[in-house]
Amino acid sequence: HSNVVVVGYVPTGFGTRSQSAVSADVATYAGWSAAYRPDGIFFDEVNPTSSLLSLYTGYSQNARESFYDGSGFVSLFELFLNNR
Repeated sequence: HSNVVVVGYVPTGFGTRSQSAVSADVATYAGWSAAYRPDGIFFDEVNPTSSLLSLYTGYSQNARESFYDGSGFVSLFELFLNNR
């Protein structure tokens, strides 16, 4: 359906997961054949602090460029629980 966006799931460990692991996950999804390739990436476990802004900006740019000639869909999600 034209109103559905399919995304690959990539955890970021709230900024603690290695950049190479995050990039490898993006590359795996981007390397799938066109019939199965998602439209972009959903980054989970995002740490919304200014100190990590450049890290997540880099992740987003890389993901966007990896899908559909630079127009890939990117979503970032953070969830802070009360006990965190």
